[in-house]
Amino acid sequence: MTLNIDFSQRDHPYQSITYDGEYSTFIEAIHDETLKNYLETHYINNEILKQGDDAPGFYLKNIDNEYFSLADFGENIIYISFWSTGCKPCLREIPEENRLAGTFNDENVKIINICLSSTEESWRSVSEKYQIETINLFARLNPYH
Repeated sequence: MTLNIDFSQRDHPYQSITYDGEYSTFIEAIHDETLKNYLETHYINNEILKQGDDAPGFYLKNIDNEYFSLADFGENIIYISFWSTGCKPCLREIPEENRLAGTFNDENVKIINICLSSTEESWRSVSEKYQIETINLFARLNPYH
């Protein structure tokens, strides 16, 4: 699948962009124009992680207000899922991620969900409603983006 975006009607530094594959599916689902423009710029400039790149660090709290960094998970295999409380596809993935967390419970595999673009109150509410069993972390809203 290819997505062609025409920026000629918007104030944007690029005339058009073509995306292929999974990225186009992802970018189509984003409704926040600021976030979409940020991601488009980084994608165009190849500022995305590639297979084998080191993941950027984080220091985020879980539902019990305990803080974790990426380094806390040591040599485990890490699967990170970024989600938002208003993202319906994200919410549909939670039961499968819970199943995976149970499957790999005794393995060196960690399933980490990082909630973005949501309030802490909505994160806590959705976490309880969907009984998230993964390592569930919250990244507070960034007032500068």
